[in-house]
Amino acid sequence: MTSVIPAPTAPDAVVDVRDKPKTPVSAPAPRSVSARRIAGKVFLALGFVLALFLVFEFAVTNLMYDRSQALLQKDLQALVASREATSLDWVPQQGQPVGVLTIPKIGLSSVIVQGSSASMTEQGPGHLRGTPMPGRLGNSVILGRRATYGAPFENLDQLLPGDPLTVATGAGEFTYLVQNVSIVRPGDPDVVGPSYDSRLTLITSSPKYLATGRYVVTAVLKGLPAPQPTMAAVAVAPTELGIQGEPSAIGGVLLWAELAVIAVITGVWLRRRVSRRVAWLLTAPLALALIWAAFTAADRLLPSTV
Repeated sequence: MTSVIPAPTAPDAVVDVRDKPKTPVSAPAPRSVSARRIAGKVFLALGFVLALFLVFEFAVTNLMYDRSQALLQKDLQALVASREATSLDWVPQQGQPVGVLTIPKIGLSSVIVQGSSASMTEQGPGHLRGTPMPGRLGNSVILGRRATYGAPFENLDQLLPGDPLTVATGAGEFTYLVQNVSIVRPGDPDVVGPSYDSRLTLITSSPKYLATGRYVVTAVLKGLPAPQPTMAAVAVAPTELGIQGEPSAIGGVLLWAELAVIAVITGVWLRRRVSRRVAWLLTAPLALALIWAAFTAADRLLPSTV
């Protein structure tokens, strides 16, 4: 059926049957990135990194501690089997196992490592260099962590005078009885100096998550000490006394953190230019490894007793 358009009733009444031209659609203006938006993303990223660090500090480090203890136990058994550790003249090298500390009341049984810096107490309670070996005449000092890396000294505050503890070394097994429990603050008489009896001094942080002071348990040997060989003088650094971390670790923190940021930026670029899957496969494992390395280095900035 054909449609008929009626004729115009007036000379100027013209009917335009053509399609109306479409109005051109202008491209959307690019969104401006405000300073507030950038700051929000930065704070979100920092919060995420902080949450990761807390998980690393209070969960992952416990697994690392268990692995270190297993390795130290094997090393100690090998040293005893070879009779190296049974010699009364034996002085462990830094990082070597010294013996096994057992405190029945708090359920502790840990291998002691030689050295008390932050990198050493990550592995176990650390024997302060320059002090006698456990079971010998003098003040044998051991520092341990209270909140991280297995927290072997977390429950030292449960000990009371008279409680027993033992240390087994290549020279034998020695039993101590707790004599005194105290908190030592800056300015108080130090507890790591020499003594004329055979004692064991256990030190950790006070309060638990800081090291503004030191929680100290002093125990006296029950029985006779093993012969004490002549000891050479040892210069002990402040980083080995449990009140500060290792400042040299800041270089590692900055290096690994910068590389992790570069890996993340590369991943964002690959996601936009290639694909999300490629970005994840190539950069996520690398970024996680670099963050792990940065966290491990950051740990050594903390005091060795935290």
